[in-house]
Amino acid sequence: MDTNPLHDLIIFGGKSCLTLTKKICTELGISPGKISSKNFADGEINLQLEENVRDKHVVIIQNTGPKAEYFLELAFMIDAVIGSSAKKITVFTPYFGYGRQERKDRPRVPISARAILRMLESLGVDHFIFCDLHTSAIQGFTTVPSDHIYARKTFVNHIKKIFQQQLADNSLAVVAPDAGATKVDRAYAERLGDNVPIVMIDKRRPKANEVEVMNIVGEVKNKTCLIIDDIVDTGKTTVKGAEALIKNGAKEVYIMVVNGLFSNDAIRNFNQAKSIKKVYVSDTLIDLDSFRPGMKKIKIISLAPDFAEVIRHVHTGESLSKMFE
Repeated sequence: MDTNPLHDLIIFGGKSCLTLTKKICTELGISPGKISSKNFADGEINLQLEENVRDKHVVIIQNTGPKAEYFLELAFMIDAVIGSSAKKITVFTPYFGYGRQERKDRPRVPISARAILRMLESLGVDHFIFCDLHTSAIQGFTTVPSDHIYARKTFVNHIKKIFQQQLADNSLAVVAPDAGATKVDRAYAERLGDNVPIVMIDKRRPKANEVEVMNIVGEVKNKTCLIIDDIVDTGKTTVKGAEALIKNGAKEVYIMVVNGLFSNDAIRNFNQAKSIKKVYVSDTLIDLDSFRPGMKKIKIISLAPDFAEVIRHVHTGESLSKMFE
């Protein structure tokens, strides 16, 4: 009898998470599940599992965005696993695409985050694992058991090392990029020490199609400011926020982001921004690899060790809350 607790675990990585999946499997001491996923000339996905998954716990690691193909591939992977008699299917989405469309803020628009989860749930998923959802209420869109984890544990450990001097002389300020991020960023500040203030960037548009007005709520004079965000897309708003902090007396500005979409000219925007010292980003999105030649200010922080432990805990039935206390 095999005494290895992971003997009946198989982890498949989708195209959006191939590199991350390999890192996670290395941490767990197992090999990634073999899968063939190719495209016909017209773009149609042709997929086949190359592992026996009968009576196994299968974990599929795949983002639901930013490319629509990622969601389709995930759906087909789930269907293939179910059709191959797996015992349990866990879908782990390091980056939950469409998470910014979680409410009906205008007439006649879809609640896209809800639609994504309903479609995946209907396929037969047994368990979801999310990381830093844009809004934690998204969990309520599914009736399937789910766990919502955060990059906070890894990020806080890195912050303590990177900004050791600033924490010692009380010159570090955690900055929320908008009102919605205040609660999450306050949790960071509390874990960093009693003397770490929380500052908020208040973004307003006086008229439609006009440039945003940035108001800084909190004292940043002579402070090293760390903007912590869950998603950065084009980086334009982030750069403007950093500029506003410098204008208000901040000594220097750093960025720390969980999901770096970095669309369009984001990397160039960061490299050219005199207001930004460095950008720290996790490895939830494989597309970062294509930016490496121009990533002068970008440093990647891997979440693979924590993700591996999460999967281990879920597979063995251990509590996840103890990991993140």
